[in-house]
Amino acid sequence: MHIVSRKSELIQWINSLSDESVLDQVFAIKSGKTLVRDFDKEWDKSLTINEAREKSHDYIKSLPWKK
Repeated sequence: MHIVSRKSELIQWINSLSDESVLDQVFAIKSGKTLVRDFDKEWDKSLTINEAREKSHDYIKSLPWKK
């Protein structure tokens, strides 16, 4: 019964996916292929440490803190 519930959970998760790159990864796993990524291309899309800090600070400031 455990495997049935795990499959059901996986199906529900797949049905909720909206990110095409994640779906591509799922299909690659299904077909037995590995997805080759260009590290330099992915690196160019990444955040710098200062951008990550700024986003983190902005997010924390946006939380509804109770005083």
